Amino acid sequence: MNFSRVRGHLAVSLILLMASACSQGVESSPERSTATATVAVRSQNSQPPSTPGVSVATPMPGTSEPGLLPTATTTQIAKSTPTATPTPTLDLPAMSLDAVNIRSCRISGDLGNSGAPRHGTAAAPTPTPVPTDGSRDLDVVREEMTEYRLELHPIAVVLSDLDDVFQDAWPHAGTIEMQASQLHVFGNRLAQLCSAASQPTVPPEAIGAAVGLGEAIRAMHAWTLFAVDELVCCGDSHTSFVDAGLTANSAAIERAHSSLDELFDGYQSTGNDDSPRVVTNERLGLSMTIAPEAILVRNTIDILVTFVEPSEFLDPASLGPQNWTDGTAIRIRRLRNRSELTVDQAIHEYEGFLTQYGDVTRSNVLNIPQLGEIQLMYSQLDDSWYGSVMVFVSGGFTYLVESMCSPFDPIICDSIDDSVESIRLSQ
Repeated sequence: MNFSRVRGHLAVSLILLMASACSQGVESSPERSTATATVAVRSQNSQPPSTPGVSVATPMPGTSEPGLLPTATTTQIAKSTPTATPTPTLDLPAMSLDAVNIRSCRISGDLGNSGAPRHGTAAAPTPTPVPTDGSRDLDVVREEMTEYRLELHPIAVVLSDLDDVFQDAWPHAGTIEMQASQLHVFGNRLAQLCSAASQPTVPPEAIGAAVGLGEAIRAMHAWTLFAVDELVCCGDSHTSFVDAGLTANSAAIERAHSSLDELFDGYQSTGNDDSPRVVTNERLGLSMTIAPEAILVRNTIDILVTFVEPSEFLDPASLGPQNWTDGTAIRIRRLRNRSELTVDQAIHEYEGFLTQYGDVTRSNVLNIPQLGEIQLMYSQLDDSWYGSVMVFVSGGFTYLVESMCSPFDPIICDSIDDSVESIRLSQ
Protein backbone atom coordinates (compact mmCIF):
# COMPACT_ATOMS: atom_id res chain seq x y z
CA MET A 1 0.00 0.00 0.00
CA ASN A 2 1.47 3.40 -1.00
CA PHE A 3 0.59 5.41 2.10
CA SER A 4 2.35 8.55 0.85
CA ARG A 5 0.22 8.58 -2.29
CA VAL A 6 -2.98 8.11 -0.23
CA ARG A 7 -1.92 10.92 2.07
CA GLY A 8 -1.32 13.22 -0.87
CA HIS A 9 -4.67 12.46 -2.50
CA LEU A 10 -6.51 13.07 0.75
CA ALA A 11 -4.74 16.37 1.33
CA VAL A 12 -5.79 17.53 -2.13
CA SER A 13 -9.33 16.33 -1.45
CA LEU A 14 -9.49 18.37 1.73
CA ILE A 15 -8.26 21.49 -0.03
CA LEU A 16 -10.96 21.08 -2.68
CA LEU A 17 -13.58 20.60 0.01
CA MET A 18 -12.44 23.69 1.94
CA ALA A 19 -12.51 25.79 -1.21
CA SER A 20 -16.02 24.56 -1.98
CA ALA A 21 -17.17 25.34 1.56
CA CYS A 22 -15.76 28.87 1.39
CA SER A 23 -17.54 29.56 -1.90
CA GLN A 24 -20.86 28.31 -0.59
CA GLY A 25 -20.84 30.21 2.71
CA VAL A 26 -22.02 28.85 6.03
CA GLU A 27 -25.77 28.72 5.53
CA SER A 28 -27.21 25.22 5.80
CA SER A 29 -30.60 23.67 5.32
CA PRO A 30 -32.19 21.53 8.05
CA GLU A 31 -33.56 19.22 5.36
CA ARG A 32 -30.33 18.49 3.55
CA SER A 33 -26.86 18.39 5.04
CA THR A 34 -23.57 17.66 3.33
CA ALA A 35 -21.15 15.26 5.04
CA THR A 36 -17.74 16.71 5.77
CA ALA A 37 -14.47 15.57 4.30
CA THR A 38 -13.15 12.13 4.99
CA VAL A 39 -10.18 13.32 7.00
CA ALA A 40 -8.28 16.48 7.83
CA VAL A 41 -4.59 17.13 7.38
CA ARG A 42 -2.62 17.39 10.59
CA SER A 43 -1.65 20.89 11.71
CA GLN A 44 1.95 21.67 12.61
CA ASN A 45 0.68 23.38 15.75
CA SER A 46 -1.54 20.51 16.90
CA GLN A 47 -1.42 19.54 20.52
CA PRO A 48 0.06 16.17 21.54
CA PRO A 49 -2.62 13.46 21.65
CA SER A 50 -3.98 12.55 25.02
CA THR A 51 -3.69 9.03 26.35
CA PRO A 52 -6.46 7.06 24.58
CA GLY A 53 -9.00 5.22 26.67
CA VAL A 54 -8.36 7.18 29.91
CA SER A 55 -10.26 10.21 31.14
CA VAL A 56 -8.61 12.17 33.95
CA ALA A 57 -10.98 13.95 36.30
CA THR A 58 -10.01 17.37 37.64
CA PRO A 59 -9.91 17.22 41.42
CA MET A 60 -12.44 19.47 43.10
CA PRO A 61 -10.87 21.79 45.64
CA GLY A 62 -11.17 20.60 49.22
CA THR A 63 -13.08 22.46 51.87
CA SER A 64 -11.68 23.99 54.99
CA GLU A 65 -14.11 25.10 57.65
CA PRO A 66 -13.55 25.63 61.41
CA GLY A 67 -15.38 23.22 63.63
CA LEU A 68 -15.93 23.08 67.44
CA LEU A 69 -14.72 19.88 69.06
CA PRO A 70 -16.02 18.67 72.42
CA THR A 71 -12.80 19.88 74.02
CA ALA A 72 -13.50 23.40 72.73
CA THR A 73 -10.29 23.23 70.74
CA THR A 74 -10.61 24.77 67.30
CA THR A 75 -8.85 22.80 64.55
CA GLN A 76 -8.61 22.77 60.75
CA ILE A 77 -10.41 20.02 58.85
CA ALA A 78 -8.00 18.29 56.45
CA LYS A 79 -8.52 18.79 52.74
CA SER A 80 -9.89 15.83 50.79
CA THR A 81 -8.79 15.40 47.15
CA PRO A 82 -10.91 13.02 45.03
CA THR A 83 -8.97 10.34 43.13
CA ALA A 84 -9.37 10.29 39.36
CA THR A 85 -10.89 7.03 38.11
CA PRO A 86 -9.60 5.86 34.73
CA THR A 87 -12.10 4.75 32.14
CA PRO A 88 -12.27 0.93 31.90
CA THR A 89 -10.35 -0.32 28.88
CA LEU A 90 -11.08 -3.15 26.48
CA ASP A 91 -8.62 -5.98 26.02
CA LEU A 92 -8.20 -5.36 22.30
CA PRO A 93 -6.37 -7.71 19.92
CA ALA A 94 -3.09 -6.59 18.41
CA MET A 95 -1.37 -7.15 15.08
CA SER A 96 1.82 -5.95 13.44
CA LEU A 97 1.49 -2.73 11.48
CA ASP A 98 3.40 -4.41 8.66
CA ALA A 99 0.60 -6.99 8.37
CA VAL A 100 -2.12 -4.40 7.70
CA ASN A 101 -3.49 -4.88 4.18
CA ILE A 102 -6.74 -3.07 3.43
CA ARG A 103 -8.42 -3.95 0.17
CA SER A 104 -9.74 -1.33 -2.23
CA CYS A 105 -13.24 0.11 -2.05
CA ARG A 106 -14.81 -0.19 -5.51
CA ILE A 107 -18.10 1.56 -6.16
CA SER A 108 -19.53 0.21 -9.42
CA GLY A 109 -22.84 -0.71 -11.04
CA ASP A 110 -25.66 1.83 -10.83
CA LEU A 111 -23.81 3.72 -8.08
CA GLY A 112 -20.62 3.94 -10.13
CA ASN A 113 -22.56 5.40 -13.05
CA SER A 114 -24.44 7.94 -10.95
CA GLY A 115 -21.93 10.77 -11.33
CA ALA A 116 -21.36 11.01 -7.56
CA PRO A 117 -18.28 12.95 -6.44
CA ARG A 118 -15.05 11.04 -5.85
CA HIS A 119 -12.83 13.66 -4.16
CA GLY A 120 -13.39 12.92 -0.49
CA THR A 121 -16.87 14.15 0.29
CA ALA A 122 -19.70 11.78 1.13
CA ALA A 123 -22.79 12.77 -0.82
CA ALA A 124 -25.73 13.90 1.26
CA PRO A 125 -28.55 11.33 1.21
CA THR A 126 -31.54 12.68 -0.68
CA PRO A 127 -34.59 10.40 -0.58
CA THR A 128 -36.95 10.96 -3.48
CA PRO A 129 -40.66 11.28 -2.60
CA VAL A 130 -43.36 9.12 -4.12
CA PRO A 131 -43.82 10.28 -7.73
CA THR A 132 -47.04 12.12 -8.42
CA ASP A 133 -46.65 12.78 -12.15
CA GLY A 134 -47.67 9.27 -13.16
CA SER A 135 -44.38 8.65 -14.97
CA ARG A 136 -44.09 5.25 -13.32
CA ASP A 137 -46.79 2.98 -12.02
CA LEU A 138 -46.76 3.22 -8.24
CA ASP A 139 -47.34 -0.52 -7.75
CA VAL A 140 -44.35 -1.28 -9.95
CA VAL A 141 -42.18 1.17 -8.01
CA ARG A 142 -43.26 -0.33 -4.68
CA GLU A 143 -42.44 -3.82 -5.92
CA GLU A 144 -38.99 -2.71 -7.04
CA MET A 145 -38.43 -0.90 -3.74
CA THR A 146 -39.36 -4.02 -1.78
CA GLU A 147 -36.87 -6.07 -3.79
CA TYR A 148 -34.20 -3.42 -3.42
CA ARG A 149 -34.75 -3.23 0.32
CA LEU A 150 -34.16 -6.98 0.69
CA GLU A 151 -30.72 -6.48 -0.84
CA LEU A 152 -29.70 -3.19 0.76
CA HIS A 153 -31.19 -3.34 4.26
CA PRO A 154 -28.67 -5.96 5.55
CA ILE A 155 -25.82 -3.82 4.19
CA ALA A 156 -27.04 -0.67 5.95
CA VAL A 157 -27.56 -2.54 9.23
CA VAL A 158 -24.11 -4.14 9.20
CA LEU A 159 -22.51 -0.81 8.27
CA SER A 160 -24.11 0.93 11.25
CA ASP A 161 -23.24 -1.95 13.58
CA LEU A 162 -19.61 -2.02 12.47
CA ASP A 163 -19.35 1.74 12.89
CA ASP A 164 -20.80 1.55 16.42
CA VAL A 165 -18.38 -1.21 17.44
CA PHE A 166 -15.41 0.64 15.98
CA GLN A 167 -16.41 3.91 17.66
CA ASP A 168 -16.66 2.16 21.03
CA ALA A 169 -13.31 0.36 20.73
CA TRP A 170 -11.19 2.96 18.96
CA PRO A 171 -10.56 5.23 22.00
CA HIS A 172 -9.17 2.20 23.86
CA ALA A 173 -6.66 1.28 21.14
CA GLY A 174 -3.65 2.72 22.96
CA THR A 175 -0.81 1.00 21.08
CA ILE A 176 0.31 0.89 17.47
CA GLU A 177 -0.57 -2.79 17.32
CA MET A 178 -4.08 -2.28 18.71
CA GLN A 179 -4.79 0.57 16.30
CA ALA A 180 -3.42 -1.49 13.41
CA SER A 181 -5.74 -4.35 14.33
CA GLN A 182 -8.89 -2.24 14.47
CA LEU A 183 -8.11 -0.37 11.25
CA HIS A 184 -7.27 -3.59 9.38
CA VAL A 185 -10.60 -5.22 10.18
CA PHE A 186 -12.69 -2.06 9.80
CA GLY A 187 -11.12 -1.16 6.46
CA ASN A 188 -11.53 -4.63 4.97
CA ARG A 189 -15.14 -4.92 6.11
CA LEU A 190 -15.87 -1.54 4.53
CA ALA A 191 -14.25 -2.75 1.30
CA GLN A 192 -16.70 -5.67 1.27
CA LEU A 193 -19.63 -3.33 1.83
CA CYS A 194 -18.48 -1.06 -1.02
CA SER A 195 -18.81 -3.98 -3.39
CA ALA A 196 -22.04 -5.21 -1.81
CA ALA A 197 -23.76 -1.82 -2.11
CA SER A 198 -22.87 -1.79 -5.82
CA GLN A 199 -24.52 -5.15 -6.58
CA PRO A 200 -28.29 -4.44 -6.60
CA THR A 201 -30.15 -2.72 -9.40
CA VAL A 202 -31.25 0.65 -8.01
CA PRO A 203 -34.77 1.93 -8.79
CA PRO A 204 -34.61 5.49 -10.21
CA GLU A 205 -36.54 6.81 -7.21
CA ALA A 206 -33.87 5.44 -4.84
CA ILE A 207 -30.71 6.67 -6.57
CA GLY A 208 -30.22 9.66 -4.26
CA ALA A 209 -30.40 7.65 -1.05
CA ALA A 210 -28.38 4.79 -2.58
CA VAL A 211 -25.57 7.14 -3.60
CA GLY A 212 -25.62 8.64 -0.11
CA LEU A 213 -24.99 5.21 1.41
CA GLY A 214 -22.32 4.28 -1.12
CA GLU A 215 -20.46 7.53 -0.64
CA ALA A 216 -20.65 7.24 3.15
CA ILE A 217 -19.01 3.80 2.93
CA ARG A 218 -16.37 5.03 0.51
CA ALA A 219 -15.55 8.09 2.62
CA MET A 220 -15.13 6.03 5.80
CA HIS A 221 -12.95 3.54 3.93
CA ALA A 222 -10.74 6.43 2.76
CA TRP A 223 -10.54 7.58 6.39
CA THR A 224 -9.10 4.19 7.43
CA LEU A 225 -6.36 4.53 4.82
CA PHE A 226 -5.47 7.98 6.13
CA ALA A 227 -5.47 6.71 9.72
CA VAL A 228 -3.08 3.90 8.77
CA ASP A 229 -0.88 6.44 7.01
CA GLU A 230 -0.87 8.53 10.18
CA LEU A 231 0.05 5.46 12.20
CA VAL A 232 2.99 4.67 9.89
CA CYS A 233 4.12 8.29 9.87
CA CYS A 234 3.80 9.27 13.49
CA GLY A 235 3.17 6.15 15.57
CA ASP A 236 -0.33 7.18 16.63
CA SER A 237 -3.62 7.82 14.82
CA HIS A 238 -5.24 9.52 17.80
CA THR A 239 -5.13 13.17 16.81
CA SER A 240 -7.87 15.76 16.92
CA PHE A 241 -7.86 15.96 13.12
CA VAL A 242 -8.14 12.23 12.52
CA ASP A 243 -10.84 11.95 15.19
CA ALA A 244 -12.78 14.83 13.60
CA GLY A 245 -12.83 12.94 10.30
CA LEU A 246 -14.06 9.80 12.07
CA THR A 247 -16.87 11.70 13.78
CA ALA A 248 -17.99 13.37 10.55
CA ASN A 249 -17.99 10.15 8.53
CA SER A 250 -19.82 8.28 11.26
CA ALA A 251 -22.53 10.93 11.21
CA ALA A 252 -22.75 10.57 7.41
CA ILE A 253 -23.29 6.82 7.79
CA GLU A 254 -26.14 7.31 10.22
CA ARG A 255 -27.76 9.94 8.00
CA ALA A 256 -27.52 7.65 4.99
CA HIS A 257 -29.08 4.77 6.93
CA SER A 258 -31.92 6.97 8.18
CA SER A 259 -32.48 8.32 4.68
CA LEU A 260 -32.90 4.81 3.30
CA ASP A 261 -35.36 3.89 6.05
CA GLU A 262 -37.41 7.01 5.27
CA LEU A 263 -37.35 6.17 1.57
CA PHE A 264 -38.59 2.64 2.08
CA ASP A 265 -41.24 3.78 4.57
CA GLY A 266 -42.43 6.35 2.04
CA TYR A 267 -43.11 3.61 -0.48
CA GLN A 268 -44.47 1.24 2.19
CA SER A 269 -41.65 -1.10 1.28
CA THR A 270 -41.03 -2.51 4.73
CA GLY A 271 -40.40 -5.98 3.30
CA ASN A 272 -40.04 -9.18 5.26
CA ASP A 273 -36.70 -9.30 7.06
CA ASP A 274 -37.14 -13.06 7.60
CA SER A 275 -37.54 -13.86 3.91
CA PRO A 276 -34.70 -15.78 2.23
CA ARG A 277 -33.35 -14.46 -1.05
CA VAL A 278 -32.35 -16.28 -4.23
CA VAL A 279 -29.02 -15.40 -5.84
CA THR A 280 -28.88 -16.16 -9.56
CA ASN A 281 -25.71 -16.03 -11.62
CA GLU A 282 -26.33 -16.46 -15.33
CA ARG A 283 -22.63 -16.64 -16.14
CA LEU A 284 -22.06 -19.55 -13.76
CA GLY A 285 -25.43 -21.01 -14.65
CA LEU A 286 -26.64 -21.62 -11.11
CA SER A 287 -28.80 -20.26 -8.32
CA MET A 288 -28.59 -20.42 -4.53
CA THR A 289 -30.85 -19.39 -1.65
CA ILE A 290 -29.25 -17.25 1.05
CA ALA A 291 -30.39 -16.14 4.50
CA PRO A 292 -31.96 -12.66 4.88
CA GLU A 293 -29.01 -11.37 6.93
CA ALA A 294 -26.44 -12.54 4.37
CA ILE A 295 -24.62 -9.94 2.27
CA LEU A 296 -23.96 -10.54 -1.42
CA VAL A 297 -20.49 -9.08 -1.97
CA ARG A 298 -19.79 -10.35 -5.50
CA ASN A 299 -21.91 -11.91 -8.20
CA THR A 300 -19.95 -11.62 -11.43
CA ILE A 301 -16.99 -13.87 -12.18
CA ASP A 302 -17.55 -15.64 -8.87
CA ILE A 303 -20.10 -15.47 -6.06
CA LEU A 304 -19.16 -14.30 -2.58
CA VAL A 305 -21.70 -14.19 0.24
CA THR A 306 -20.63 -13.05 3.71
CA PHE A 307 -22.18 -13.10 7.17
CA VAL A 308 -20.98 -10.28 9.44
CA GLU A 309 -21.74 -10.45 13.16
CA PRO A 310 -19.93 -7.58 14.95
CA SER A 311 -18.90 -8.42 18.50
CA GLU A 312 -17.65 -6.11 21.26
CA PHE A 313 -14.65 -5.13 19.14
CA LEU A 314 -13.21 -5.89 15.73
CA ASP A 315 -10.85 -8.87 15.77
CA PRO A 316 -8.58 -9.92 12.87
CA ALA A 317 -9.51 -13.50 13.70
CA SER A 318 -13.06 -12.69 12.55
CA LEU A 319 -11.78 -12.45 8.95
CA GLY A 320 -11.02 -16.16 8.93
CA PRO A 321 -7.98 -18.39 8.55
CA GLN A 322 -4.80 -17.26 6.88
CA ASN A 323 -5.21 -16.44 3.16
CA TRP A 324 -9.03 -16.46 3.36
CA THR A 325 -9.81 -12.98 4.86
CA ASP A 326 -13.52 -12.93 3.88
CA GLY A 327 -14.82 -13.97 7.29
CA THR A 328 -17.76 -16.34 7.60
CA ALA A 329 -18.67 -16.73 3.96
CA ILE A 330 -19.47 -18.83 0.90
CA ARG A 331 -17.53 -18.47 -2.33
CA ILE A 332 -18.36 -20.21 -5.61
CA ARG A 333 -15.79 -20.39 -8.42
CA ARG A 334 -15.84 -22.09 -11.80
CA LEU A 335 -12.81 -23.52 -13.62
CA ARG A 336 -12.79 -24.56 -17.28
CA ASN A 337 -11.64 -28.16 -17.78
CA ARG A 338 -9.08 -28.95 -20.46
CA SER A 339 -10.75 -32.31 -21.05
CA GLU A 340 -13.66 -34.39 -19.87
CA LEU A 341 -13.25 -35.03 -16.13
CA THR A 342 -15.04 -36.97 -13.46
CA VAL A 343 -15.36 -35.40 -10.01
CA ASP A 344 -12.53 -37.56 -8.67
CA GLN A 345 -10.33 -36.57 -11.59
CA ALA A 346 -11.18 -32.92 -11.04
CA ILE A 347 -10.11 -33.19 -7.41
CA HIS A 348 -6.75 -34.51 -8.53
CA GLU A 349 -6.47 -31.93 -11.34
CA TYR A 350 -7.17 -28.95 -9.09
CA GLU A 351 -5.48 -30.17 -5.93
CA GLY A 352 -3.60 -26.89 -5.57
CA PHE A 353 -6.87 -24.93 -5.35
CA LEU A 354 -8.37 -27.39 -2.89
CA THR A 355 -5.48 -27.43 -0.41
CA GLN A 356 -4.60 -23.71 -0.32
CA TYR A 357 -6.06 -23.37 3.20
CA GLY A 358 -4.85 -26.71 4.56
CA ASP A 359 -5.16 -30.45 4.23
CA VAL A 360 -8.55 -31.86 3.22
CA THR A 361 -10.37 -35.10 3.87
CA ARG A 362 -13.44 -36.46 2.10
CA SER A 363 -16.60 -36.08 4.17
CA ASN A 364 -19.89 -36.01 2.29
CA VAL A 365 -22.11 -34.48 4.96
CA LEU A 366 -24.24 -32.52 2.50
CA ASN A 367 -26.45 -33.95 -0.21
CA ILE A 368 -27.29 -31.98 -3.36
CA PRO A 369 -29.53 -33.78 -5.86
CA GLN A 370 -28.28 -34.26 -9.44
CA LEU A 371 -24.85 -32.68 -8.89
CA GLY A 372 -22.81 -35.76 -8.01
CA GLU A 373 -20.68 -33.62 -5.74
CA ILE A 374 -17.84 -34.57 -3.44
CA GLN A 375 -17.35 -32.57 -0.25
CA LEU A 376 -13.93 -32.11 1.32
CA MET A 377 -13.35 -30.84 4.85
CA TYR A 378 -10.40 -28.75 6.00
CA SER A 379 -8.62 -29.88 9.14
CA GLN A 380 -6.77 -27.81 11.73
CA LEU A 381 -7.63 -24.36 10.46
CA ASP A 382 -6.53 -21.27 12.42
CA ASP A 383 -8.60 -20.44 15.52
CA SER A 384 -10.62 -23.68 15.08
CA TRP A 385 -12.49 -22.38 12.03
CA TYR A 386 -14.77 -24.82 10.23
CA GLY A 387 -14.18 -25.01 6.48
CA SER A 388 -15.08 -27.15 3.51
CA VAL A 389 -14.98 -27.16 -0.28
CA MET A 390 -17.52 -28.97 -2.42
CA VAL A 391 -16.56 -30.06 -5.93
CA PHE A 392 -18.83 -30.95 -8.85
CA VAL A 393 -18.48 -31.06 -12.63
CA SER A 394 -20.96 -29.81 -15.21
CA GLY A 395 -20.80 -28.72 -18.87
CA GLY A 396 -17.02 -28.87 -19.17
CA PHE A 397 -16.45 -26.88 -15.96
CA THR A 398 -15.42 -27.76 -12.43
CA TYR A 399 -17.24 -25.85 -9.71
CA LEU A 400 -15.66 -25.15 -6.30
CA VAL A 401 -18.05 -24.19 -3.50
CA GLU A 402 -15.87 -23.00 -0.61
CA SER A 403 -17.25 -22.13 2.81
CA MET A 404 -15.69 -20.91 6.03
CA CYS A 405 -17.45 -20.51 9.34
CA SER A 406 -16.45 -19.30 12.79
CA PRO A 407 -16.93 -21.94 15.51
CA PHE A 408 -18.65 -19.29 17.62
CA ASP A 409 -21.53 -18.92 15.12
CA PRO A 410 -23.19 -22.37 14.97
CA ILE A 411 -26.49 -20.93 13.74
CA ILE A 412 -24.77 -19.18 10.86
CA CYS A 413 -22.82 -22.36 10.09
CA ASP A 414 -26.15 -24.17 9.72
CA SER A 415 -27.39 -21.36 7.46
CA ILE A 416 -24.30 -21.75 5.27
CA ASP A 417 -24.91 -25.48 4.92
CA ASP A 418 -28.53 -24.78 3.95
CA SER A 419 -27.37 -22.35 1.25
CA VAL A 420 -24.85 -24.82 -0.16
CA GLU A 421 -27.51 -27.56 -0.29
CA SER A 422 -29.85 -25.17 -2.13
CA ILE A 423 -27.50 -24.80 -5.15
CA ARG A 424 -29.20 -25.69 -8.42
CA LEU A 425 -27.92 -25.59 -12.00
CA SER A 426 -30.00 -23.50 -14.37
CA GLN A 427 -28.49 -24.75 -17.62
